[in-house]
Amino acid sequence: ILYLLLNLFYSFYLRELFLIDAICIATGFILRILSSFCLLNMPINFLIIGWMFFTSLLVTFIKRKLELKTIKKGFQEFRSCLNPVKTKKINIIIFINAILSVGFFIFVMKDYASWIKCFILGGCYIMIVWRFLSLSNKNYDFDDPINFIKRDLILKSVLFVSLLFLTSLIKISSYKNS
Repeated sequence: ILYLLLNLFYSFYLRELFLIDAICIATGFILRILSSFCLLNMPINFLIIGWMFFTSLLVTFIKRKLELKTIKKGFQEFRSCLNPVKTKKINIIIFINAILSVGFFIFVMKDYASWIKCFILGGCYIMIVWRFLSLSNKNYDFDDPINFIKRDLILKSVLFVSLLFLTSLIKISSYKNS
């Protein structure tokens, strides 16, 4: 019910307010994660919630930054919540969310992996965030950060290595538990 109410308010009013717009999107992701914890009967991990919240904000603000760029080039209609926003302001918000996202990720990993594994996964995550940030500063004719993954070989490679390493950790830990 809360998710439905959030989406209704977002669709009709909250999407017009700059910071509230992004917070609503991130909150929607958090509500889905919380429902997953409840459905799986798992204890809620607030570090994972924080990590996902700031990662969602990071991707949302990168998307808004790309929208601002495409608007300036005349490729897209103007999103009203971006009217008073300057690229410098979004860059500061993106930087803060990147730091918080990486920090929460490292704290999440330290509970689930040894320090060396945490270091490897943290390094991969930092590389992914850094690549997203650097690509968001280039001039593209699209406004969706997912296109970075589709078009950038370095980002694809780091994501692949990260997922491969994470999968191997899950497999190794499942063998140890059985």
